[in-house]
This record gives sequence, structure tokens and C-alpha cells, in this order.
Amino acid sequence: MTASSISIVLATHNGAAFLGEQLESLLSQSLPPLEIVVGDDASTDDTLAILNSFASRSKVPIRVHRNLPGLGFRENFLDCCSHAKGEWIAFCDQDDVWHPQKLATCAQHFGREGVVMVTHAAHLIDAQGKTIGRFRQGIDSDATKPPLAYDPWSTFWGFSLVFKRRLLDLCSSDGRFVDYIAPRHKIAHDRWVCFLAQCVGNTVELAQPLAGYRQHGANAFGAGDKRARNIRKETVERHRHYVAATERMLDIVESMPAWAEHEFPAFDRARAYAFFSAALAQLKARSAVYEKSRGGGVVQAARNFIDGSYADVRSGRMRWRSLWRDVIYCASPGKR
Repeated sequence: MTASSISIVLATHNGAAFLGEQLESLLSQSLPPLEIVVGDDASTDDTLAILNSFASRSKVPIRVHRNLPGLGFRENFLDCCSHAKGEWIAFCDQDDVWHPQKLATCAQHFGREGVVMVTHAAHLIDAQGKTIGRFRQGIDSDATKPPLAYDPWSTFWGFSLVFKRRLLDLCSSDGRFVDYIAPRHKIAHDRWVCFLAQCVGNTVELAQPLAGYRQHGANAFGAGDKRARNIRKETVERHRHYVAATERMLDIVESMPAWAEHEFPAFDRARAYAFFSAALAQLKARSAVYEKSRGGGVVQAARNFIDGSYADVRSGRMRWRSLWRDVIYCASPGKR
């Protein structure tokens, strides 16, 4: 595998605190990339100065595209991909640290039949770069997973992904589905690529930690007075977003270009459509639990159990946690 195969796509926004260390790790790769393509989202700190300094002495071309106003990290990453020239793209966050062998290790799998994406485990590091744990992402050993091996709504974190650039030609990013986690936005760059990859090809999982995933700051979720929240209403709305996203997944599979089967021989359009259709049917069956009265929800959950709506669409195994969650929901005293 040559350096001309890989573009690093780096999204920045006021990242001066850790950006220099990350850039050093990129330029120290045992397999240098073709280029580092940077999308900067209107930084007001020293981010641009750091990028320019590294670009002036780097043997690897560093190209910076500045977004004024900022696009937000989702669009920034995907817009940056449109400027990449490599056959493979590696997403890169501004505050992590890559191990020197990351690209070389991932590249060993690029030539394998049907492989369209490589992902890996990582070390957790603190603000000073000290290792504080392991980030496995559910990867316990090296493995190669075939198409449709993952939950329809799961993902691997962007910093761990190296993927075929051609995946992004399967569907315009403007047409991607709603982000069911943050429905004001379209789906994030990493979830989008994971969806496309698992539709059409094989994914290589590497248990070896190949990056330091930095933990810093104090982020809080769910702030506010929980007593004022309508948990039942929120649950109904959340499932509606999942349903809308999955309906769009079906549309995308159906409308993928005719060349997809030739370009990605592992892609089975009919099987992929059936896979996401089954996932959608299960979502709608579970949504019916949340939209009914408490007693009606219990009856609906029982029907779902009998007709197999709690079976994993990948393996057919019973998803006991989902059933238990719905039962608890029906028994909870929250508002309707």
C-alpha cells in the first residue's frame, strides 16, 4: 500500500490546545498519507497559525479549507471529504493522538476482497496524554464482518474509521437521513459512513489500540428539571425519529446507483432492503407500545413478543433487553 492511497480528513474548530500534538502524530506515521485535508470551522484561536506552521515544514501536503461561517462538525467532515484525493479516507479529530503504526496497520487490509472499511480499538488518554483506560468499541479480537452484520443504528467512532472514498458516491450526503440522536441535524459523518459500509461490503475490526482517544472537559447531558419532563412524550418522539431515519435508509438502499453491485460485489440489494425493512417493521411495532394507553401498551408488547418483533434482525435471537425496556415503560407512572 502506498502513501497515495490515503487522505486524512481533519475537522478543526478552536482546537489549539491539542492540535499540535495530533499533527505531530499524523506526520510521524510509518506509512505517510497522500495528504492532510483540513476543514476549519471559523476558528478564532491559534488553530490556523498552528496549521500554517506545520504546513510550512511538512513533507505531507496540508490543505486547509476555511468555513465562514462554520458548518458544524457533521457537514465539516463530509465537505472536507469532497476535497480528498485518496482512494481511502481516514477521519481525524483535532484532539486525539494517533499511534505511529495506525495507517500502516489499517492499510494491510485494504487489498482484501470486499473490504470497504477498517476500524480499531483505542487507548483513552487524559488532557496530559496519559493513558487512563481502553476504548474497545465492542471489539474483543480481530475479525472481518460481512455486510449487514451490525445493528442498523450502531456505529464506530469517526476517529477509528478508515474507509473507501467510493462509498460516498453511493448517495449524496445531502440526502442522508435524520440524526435520530440529535434530530435537528442530519446523521453524523461517522454513522453515515458506517451505514454505507455495512450495506455494501466487509468491515475489518482490529483489537489493537491504534490511537489515543482524548478525554477532557466537563460535558453534561440532560440538564434541567427532570420533574418537568414528559418522559413518555420524549420516548414517542424518539422512536418517531428512528422510524423516519430507517424509512430513509430503505429509500437509499433502493436508489443506490446501478454500478454499486459491480463496484461492491458483496452488495446484495434485495437482502439489504429486506434487512432494513425488518428493522423498520420492528420499530413500528415497538412504537405502537409507546403510543397506547398503559394497558394497551402491555397488550401490544405481548403481541410483539408473539410475532417475533423482538427478534434481532441479524441473528433472529431474542432481544430480551428491548422487551424488558418496553415492559418497564408500560409500568412507569410518567405522563401521557
